[in-house]
Amino acid sequence: MARTHAQRRRQNVILLVALVATLLVLLFARDVNRAAHNSTAVRRSENRSFARLANSLLGSEQLFEDHLGYLLTHGATLSRPVFAARLEQLALVLPTWSSDANLLRRPGIAHDLNTLVDQLTDQRVADYQVVLDSVATSLDLPWKTLNSTGLTSVAARSSLLATDRSWNAVHNSLLQEPGRVKLASTSTPSSVVTLPTTLGALSNAPALQVQRAVAISAIEVTPSPLPAPAGQIVLPPVSTFRLGVSVTNDAFVLQPVTLTVTLTALSGAQTAPQHQAMSVTLGPDRSYAFLPRHLATLPGEHAQLTVTLSGTHGAAAATRRRTYQVILSPAVAVSATFSGQPTNTTTGVATRAQVTVLDGLGTPVAHDTVTMVLASGPGNFTAHSRLTATTNASGVATFTKVAFTKPGVYTLTAVDGSAIVTSNGFTVSGAALSSADPATPSVFAYGRVRVTSRSLATWAGEPARVDVAVSRASSSSTRTPRR
Repeated sequence: MARTHAQRRRQNVILLVALVATLLVLLFARDVNRAAHNSTAVRRSENRSFARLANSLLGSEQLFEDHLGYLLTHGATLSRPVFAARLEQLALVLPTWSSDANLLRRPGIAHDLNTLVDQLTDQRVADYQVVLDSVATSLDLPWKTLNSTGLTSVAARSSLLATDRSWNAVHNSLLQEPGRVKLASTSTPSSVVTLPTTLGALSNAPALQVQRAVAISAIEVTPSPLPAPAGQIVLPPVSTFRLGVSVTNDAFVLQPVTLTVTLTALSGAQTAPQHQAMSVTLGPDRSYAFLPRHLATLPGEHAQLTVTLSGTHGAAAATRRRTYQVILSPAVAVSATFSGQPTNTTTGVATRAQVTVLDGLGTPVAHDTVTMVLASGPGNFTAHSRLTATTNASGVATFTKVAFTKPGVYTLTAVDGSAIVTSNGFTVSGAALSSADPATPSVFAYGRVRVTSRSLATWAGEPARVDVAVSRASSSSTRTPRR
């Protein structure tokens, strides 16, 4: 059913009344809230709470400045470790300032002092970090940089003075506000303001001067050397050896060092010098062990080993050098094996064999002479056989000119000093004859000379003997061969 005009009018009136009532309630609530917060009692409470927290923070800053000023003024009487420890303690305080100042940002205080405290505190934290970095760097103290923004020492000190002026100009602003509180002032120590002069005096203090003391403390050689006079390293006949070099930094300073190892051959194979270099930064009163790569050697070789430790900053005391004569014992053959067994062959044709010789450490013996002798067989070596061979760098001697006079089964023995080894058995077959019937002579008449040849069976590799009979021929151009 459609509403009447009177009903619509009543509804509009009700809505208007509700709207006006809501607006009045909101205005009343705002006024009440303003009155509550702007009341003298509330503002007095907020100002006094802020003053207590702010003065606690400013008191911490003042205590820091007093300790820093004292350290810079009287630090010449301290040792380097003690000075560094106290400087590090001061550095640990700075991050707490920023945390405390950030808590003061709410609620808002008259003249916006809470925001100003937060901003000035963050700036002073950065400035003092730069100051502490400058002190540590000037004295070469072990130190981890606090501020990496690129702010210079001059700019940081100027900024500290500027924040002093900014804060001290407003720190009495709450004296006219409810609660009538007074905030502490800030003051940068004079030793920080004149930091270059202060650091010059500290750097000249005997107790704080750097006395670099980096040295090679020990050298270990693997495998263990044999007994030898000082300055010599006598090794068994190995193909490589390894060093372990321990270095020590006895000074309270970070010390970059470089270890250089050079092995130069003096005899034996003329190889190029072996050179290795490696670097590390040593902490104060710390040691470090370098492990260079293996150094290649040859049995019987003489070489010179040089180990050098060098430091930075041109400090003569940071350089150490040790030189040794390295002598390797000659390789002595202890064991031999047929790495290539003799091959089957025929009489007069050489067999092929290989013998590998090792010393007591299992290292190949190079440039050693191996002799081949007959262990068993029906015949002997031919006159042109070569029965000695020299081992190569791998300790292998190769025989390619060993032949035999008679067919049969043979074994060979290879001898190199006390190293003796016998081969497996191998077969030497007989060689084929050069004609089907060596007993049948052939006669050829050439003019007046008659040559009679008898086919002879010869062994490959042996000189052949031929008997030639020459006689006068008759006037006839041909004659029947004599039986």
